[in-house]
Amino acid sequence: MAIERYYQVESDACAVDDVKAARVKAIKQSIKKERRRIDAWEGDLLKMSAYQGYARYGELVKANLSSIRKGMDQVTLIDYFDPSMPEISIPLDEAMSARGNMDEYFRKHRKYETAEREIRPRIQRAQRLLADLRRELSAIEEGTWAAPSSDFGRQPKHVASRTFKQRRAQSEPFRRFISADGLPILVGRNARENDDLTFGLARSDDLWLHARGIPGSHVIVRLDKGKDVPAETLQDAATLALCYSDLRKSGKGEVIYTKRKWVKKAKGQAPGAVTVTQERSLNVNLDKARLEALKSRNTQIP
Repeated sequence: MAIERYYQVESDACAVDDVKAARVKAIKQSIKKERRRIDAWEGDLLKMSAYQGYARYGELVKANLSSIRKGMDQVTLIDYFDPSMPEISIPLDEAMSARGNMDEYFRKHRKYETAEREIRPRIQRAQRLLADLRRELSAIEEGTWAAPSSDFGRQPKHVASRTFKQRRAQSEPFRRFISADGLPILVGRNARENDDLTFGLARSDDLWLHARGIPGSHVIVRLDKGKDVPAETLQDAATLALCYSDLRKSGKGEVIYTKRKWVKKAKGQAPGAVTVTQERSLNVNLDKARLEALKSRNTQIP
């Protein structure tokens, strides 16, 4: 009987390893697939983004049809969309009439709007799936992953229940805080979570922060489109970026920040590594009172 139990345990252990290996392989294949899809869609959006301002061009041409003739390759007009009303040069297709150029600008702007309406949600769904896949892969690598119960029918119920509860608690991603202005601030806990946060969850207009030039957490402030970050929220987020970095011991340092859309990941970059453009910076001292206030508003499920 003891021998039977021994071989049953050994058999179950091998089965677990087989299931994990198969799942890791499937996850990695899915990650590659989703990355390719996201890259392709982002490439399409990038092409269409060239047409973002074409409705403006179309309206300006429309308002000046009588002064535009076929054969012109550009026209200089007053840009009445700008309060300072500067002159603006608008390229024209010489083979088209004024109305033809107008229609072409409107047509291309509609293509941009369609791409934003249809492709952007696809990218966001794929990024959420990618974040889920990366979290599952991380759980397997860290030993906190449990196979579905259908694979291990002999697992005791109390063990399965405890494992599920542990996984549920551990699945809550990122550190979560509320700023003094009531805005959500999210902080990655490791390199893989940094990627998930920045490229899976954050929106293009969210604010991204990081301690300059050293290892640390990615920090995201959730912002509505077109909204600027309040000064107190910026200080709160910068304090967290400093706190969850290698600058914590020194108690001071430089933190960079920019819109999430200016944070990119080059092919082959390590988890958590990014390339940042159009960043600004501020020098931060670790304000213990501010940090305690933030921790009191930590919304992370323990």
